[in-house]
Order: sequence, then C-alpha cells, then structure tokens
Amino acid sequence: MYGDGNNATEWFILGLRNGIVEMQIGKSGVRATVSGGPIVNDGQWHLASFPTVPSKMLNHQQYLIGLLSQQFNKEDFSDVEIVINETLSFKVHKFMLVTQSSVFHTMLSSIHWTDSKLKTISLTEEEQCLPYLEHFLKYFYTGFVEISTDNVLPFHILADKYDVPELKQSCEKFMLKNIAALSQFNHAVSWRRYAKLTDLKNLKEACDQFVAWNLDLVINSPEWTSIEFDHLIELLERSDLVVESEFSLFKAVVCWIEWYPDLADEVLQKIRFPMIQPVELFQFMDSTKLDPGIQSKIQLRIMIVFEANCVPFETLKNRYDVASDQFYMRHYLAGNNGSPLEISGYNSLTKQSVQLQFTTRFLQQQTRWSITFYPIGERITVQEQQQAVYVHGYHHYNPIFTERVVKDDNKAVLKCSVSNCSLDPLIHEHKLRVLLQKFHSSVWTVCDVKTITVSHSEESQIEDLIPLSERPKFIHKDMMRIHFVGHTVWK
Repeated sequence: MYGDGNNATEWFILGLRNGIVEMQIGKSGVRATVSGGPIVNDGQWHLASFPTVPSKMLNHQQYLIGLLSQQFNKEDFSDVEIVINETLSFKVHKFMLVTQSSVFHTMLSSIHWTDSKLKTISLTEEEQCLPYLEHFLKYFYTGFVEISTDNVLPFHILADKYDVPELKQSCEKFMLKNIAALSQFNHAVSWRRYAKLTDLKNLKEACDQFVAWNLDLVINSPEWTSIEFDHLIELLERSDLVVESEFSLFKAVVCWIEWYPDLADEVLQKIRFPMIQPVELFQFMDSTKLDPGIQSKIQLRIMIVFEANCVPFETLKNRYDVASDQFYMRHYLAGNNGSPLEISGYNSLTKQSVQLQFTTRFLQQQTRWSITFYPIGERITVQEQQQAVYVHGYHHYNPIFTERVVKDDNKAVLKCSVSNCSLDPLIHEHKLRVLLQKFHSSVWTVCDVKTITVSHSEESQIEDLIPLSERPKFIHKDMMRIHFVGHTVWK
C-alpha cells in the first residue's frame, strides 16, 4: 500500500518483505523503516507490532511567553522605537508587532511606507487611549491584557485602528455582555455613540435596547446632557421606553434643552403631552426658572395636557387622532399605570399562584386588571368521589374521596383579564406589558419585555413567561422581580 502528500515530499509504503510486515516513511528527503511481527504467508490475518521508544510531549509555552514579555521595552535587540504624542516612547521588536497587526506590518515593512526604514516611528493617539498604550503594546508580547468597563473602549479603539483581530473581537464581546453591568451606568451612551461611528451594529442595537428599557438610569447619569441630538430624537420616538412617567421624561428633556436651546422645538414635539397630568405640569412651570424662549415653547403645548385629562373622550377623539403616537402610552412605572411584583423566597415556593390586581386610568377611562401568575409551575388536582358498600343487615354507603392530578408542569403560566371597561372594543384594545428584570451592579435592570393582548370577554395568557432553563438569571438572593404595565391602545 502506498500513499503520498504535500507534492510527494511526504509518503509511506506498507508491504511485506519475505513475509514480514514492513513500513517505510519518508519526509523531506529522510526515510525511516520499521518491520516486525510473525511471518505472514498463510493467508490469515495477523496482528503486527512494531518496536516503540519512550516519548513525551513537552510544553514550555508559559516559559517562552515569560521570556518574550521580558523583552518588551528593552533596548537589547529592539529594532524600532515608537513615540506617541511626543510624550510616550517604547522600544519594541518589529517581528512581534507585524505578526499580529496588518497595520504595523504595512507601517514597518512596506516599501510604500516612508517611515518603514526609520528607527523611530511617531504615532498620534486619542487622549483617552494614552493610559493604555503600554498595556496594548505589551499585549503583542504576552497575549494578555485585563479589560474592564472603564477601559474596554480605549482598547477597542486601538485594536480597531491597528487591526488586531483577536483583541478587537474580544473587546466587542465583552461590551455586549456587560452593557447592563456598567459602573454607575455611565458608559451606555458613549458605547452606543462609538458603535454607531464604527458600524458595530450588534453593539449599537444592544446599547439602544438597554438605554430604552432603563432610561431612568441613563437620565440620572452624567452622560445624559451629552447625548447627541439624533440619539435623543430616536429615543423619544420609541414607544417601548421604560420610564417613571412622561412627566419625568419631560423634565429630563428640559434639562437637556437648557444646554441646546436652539433645538427645543424639535425635541419638545416628541414629548407625549397628553400623558402628563395637568397638576404636574402646572407645579413645574410655577416653580422652575426657565429661559423665556424655552418657557414659551412649552406653554404652546399646555392646552392639550388639560384637554386630554378633562375633555370627554368622545369629544377628544373627534378633535385629535387618538391612534397617533402622542396618545400612545410608553412603559410607565408610576403607580397609576401598573404594579410591581416582588417574589421573595423563590426557591422554597410551591406550585401555587400569585395574584395581583391594579387599576389604570387613561384619557379618563379606567380599567381593572387581574393577574394570576405561577412562578414555578402549575399543579391542578380534582377530588373524585367513590362509594363503598357495607352490608350489616342493611345497605350502608360510605363515600370515599380520591385526588386525581389533572395538570402538573413547570411552565410559568401568566393569566390576565380586564374589567370595568365600558368603551366599544372596536375602537381600542388592552395590552399587558411584562417587564422582566435582572440584578446588575447593585440595581435591578429591565432585560426583557413581553406583551400579551388581553381580551375583553375572556382570560388571556402567556403559556410560559420564563422557561425553566432561563429562570436562574432572573433570581437574585432568592428573589424575582417583575413589573406589569397596563396599556389601552386606540385603533
């Protein structure tokens, strides 16, 4: 038997010589021959064995990495010095840089790059990257760098600029995983801005979702007033914003407008004034000193606040398009829009239901919501009666009851119904928003939103709100937190 590969520079031959198995192996001009076993000449299969020698695979990678890391920024054998912003300098080895970075490869070896033959290369970097340049360059020697929510952006900037694929991908994955675990939640806006600039679509979408579902955290962060105009408009156009109330959103927007008064009109158009209570707006205008220009623009929009809360609905819908965005409720957390549910002692729960009721009021219309939730599953049993007959001179019937299990599963069923709604079902519908929360960095954050359209005439349900395999990530210190928001949507 014969086989070859790599253009016949590597080959083997397996055959018989005088009835004894022999193998010849060739590689790069060197041939080795081994043979042994019984004489094979009887037409039967035989087990052949070849002599072996003791062997062991040695792995000194860590030792080698240690030696290489010691050569970083050492003058001995270094062949180029990198000077950054005329303040930092590092002595490095071209070989270590060009093997991992296509940009350094071109910069330090291409005949088309004028500085490739120089012993000193000058680079200009962003100020936020300067504290991490040494760690970045040392990464080429060690393959190791420690990233955190505070420094991952500068490292990604450097990895992207110099095309270091492994580091770049690792930084992006880290940001995607840790958007909801930010230190004081100061980075979501800046990460989103950077993701848009560098076309990191997955990161941008993840940041957008986190900011939208946890807007109160962002509003209270130092980055709020630095948010870009286009980003703010995109946010205000969303109906899935999770925020305390439209009034709290309005106050945050006014704070932003005070920094950019020329943009007041365009931004205020995105505030849903019919969702604001008249007393809230009146007290704010009476107690807050605003720029006269900003104050006048707000006053132009006050009338619809009073109309939405005072004028009969039939009159209101004849004057306004109540199906438009300005009459569409966001995910408000304030008490008159829904209710939180905090389940303690989760791990000791039995398959019993948790029940909750709340009332919402919107455009002077009240709706009563009733919720039944089975956090760990539902068990339903029925009592069945049997009759036993005893004869002691006469018939005597003694009823016996047995329990039969009708349903027993681990599905977290959520059931909901509405009542006290007098409006025509043809012009509106009810939707229950279920805000699922996780615990991150000492605060609960919304990580998912599920919706159920609730029928006027019968109970509606979600068959399994949180699948069993996913539930542990929603539990912290034996506690689960959910927030329900009741919406009335006009058709």
